[in-house]
Amino acid sequence: GERAMDNSAAVQTLELHPFCSSRAIDLLQQAADQDDHSANLYLGDILYYTATGGVIGGPFNSRPETSDAIDRLELAAYYYRQAATVDRSAQAMFNIGFMHQYGIGLRKDFHLAERYYDMAAATNSNAFAPSQVALMALQVHRIVDGEALPEYLMLIDSESVMAYVVFSTIFVIFTFLWGQR
Repeated sequence: GERAMDNSAAVQTLELHPFCSSRAIDLLQQAADQDDHSANLYLGDILYYTATGGVIGGPFNSRPETSDAIDRLELAAYYYRQAATVDRSAQAMFNIGFMHQYGIGLRKDFHLAERYYDMAAATNSNAFAPSQVALMALQVHRIVDGEALPEYLMLIDSESVMAYVVFSTIFVIFTFLWGQR
């Protein structure tokens, strides 16, 4: 059944051979078709990481240029959306936010990135700290890209914004670590 397909796919993703990842994708697609809720997230991850060369965080310095890599990223976004909407996966919501923030496989859109990070934090308490750090990084990314800042940040100068981001990041990390004790 579905669990066997998940397990077989998980084992095959540990291999680096291209056949294994394509076989894992086939097995997970079958599992997803049978309403196996974890398959959507696994599929998104496999497709994302095989398209980006297995690099966590994706290709920051260079975008995938092959049509296969672009197709895999678009398909990864589809399965992440399935996991986010059908399965209410905070990890999938976070990943969609990340893809929108950096324009990896999805249109670069800071507003959608912010929305998905917020949804991830609201869906699962374990996603709160990573989402807050991502939201702070998003504010810095907005400044670097020259996008108009949100209205509540327009009232203060850019040095204060940077100080706010640094302080907030330290605060969130400290809060997260304190909660892990």
